[in-house]
Amino acid sequence: METNHPVGNQKNDTQIEATSDDLNKMMATPPSADSEFTEDEHDFIQLIFSLIEKGNINLHQPSTLINQEFYNKANEMAQGKADMTAVNFLAKIRELNDLRELSGAEQNYIKPTYQAKYLVSMLKYNKEQYEAAHGDMYII
Repeated sequence: METNHPVGNQKNDTQIEATSDDLNKMMATPPSADSEFTEDEHDFIQLIFSLIEKGNINLHQPSTLINQEFYNKANEMAQGKADMTAVNFLAKIRELNDLRELSGAEQNYIKPTYQAKYLVSMLKYNKEQYEAAHGDMYII
């Protein structure tokens, strides 16, 4: 059978070589941010992780983020907003927890990745904005 294209240059093709364990570890480590967490961000992330470890926050139950005492006094519209916002907050918290577990727990406190720094700052900002408009609805 005749081929429609020329055979590749097998003599000069790039050879894939095995990589070292050090190189594999370096490639698997996410880049860290240029700056560390601010003191407020650090306190905020430690609060979240301590609440997770104590079992106060269930990573698959958004209602565990809600301050029930405040929630029960709120009107139906505010409760609906709180429920939807809790789902979004918990998604970010799960991502942060996954990053913490992947990096070896304490590493995200010392040298946060860009992703962890972004998630913490957005979660903190969104929570503060929500609570400025609607009150102390969350336990974080």
